[in-house]
Amino acid sequence: MKLDQLHQQDRSHNRRDLLKVGVLGMAGLALPELLRSEAAAATLSAHADNVILIQHYGAPSNIDTWDPKPNAPAGIRGEFQTIATSLPGYRVTEIMPRLSRWCHKLAQIRSMSHRIANHNPATYLSISGYTPARDVVQVGATSEDWPAYGSVLARFRAESQTVPPFVQIPHVAFDQVYKCPGQWGGILGKRYDPLIAVGDPNSPDTEQKNSASFEREDGASWGSGHGLEDAARTGGAARRAGQCAE
Repeated sequence: MKLDQLHQQDRSHNRRDLLKVGVLGMAGLALPELLRSEAAAATLSAHADNVILIQHYGAPSNIDTWDPKPNAPAGIRGEFQTIATSLPGYRVTEIMPRLSRWCHKLAQIRSMSHRIANHNPATYLSISGYTPARDVVQVGATSEDWPAYGSVLARFRAESQTVPPFVQIPHVAFDQVYKCPGQWGGILGKRYDPLIAVGDPNSPDTEQKNSASFEREDGASWGSGHGLEDAARTGGAARRAGQCAE
């Protein structure tokens, strides 16, 4: 699928939005009220210069961590006891005492669900937002994949010649011999692939490799190793954040 096809899909979404407005009108919400609500929401702008996305490629269940469901029947609730958090009325499992102190600063999304059984397709969904057509282990990456979130941001933000806009550490996610789709630019093109720094970005061996410049397949480059230096700083922050997760 090409970028112009994405634009065509955007226009189709707009048509669906108009249909939704008609349905909302039947429910008693007129178009002027809808527009006023959207205008009010637009004033609540948020801005972030950098984003760290920690992707768990296989992780503990939600009932063992963030959503233990202590009041549910025995076959549904988690096996651990729950503890209070810094957010009044919200409880997590007993295995996360330090994270429980930061819950007033977190936003948990409980509305997402899926029926995918394999790692690669599930990871593709979580890092691209696109539901794969096949749910099998042998789903590998191709140039026709939907792009990673970082690739989309790299496409629309101002480009830097010294710092790569999208860095992935510490390795490429894969299952068996199949590289997980959704980690690269995909249909946006290789120009928006991430700089992948393999290994621990805090180790001396990795830092020694920072002296070289890095060239993309389209000929552009990031000079003086700033890309991996930035990745090392990002990795340090990610490691410190990970130390909070017991």
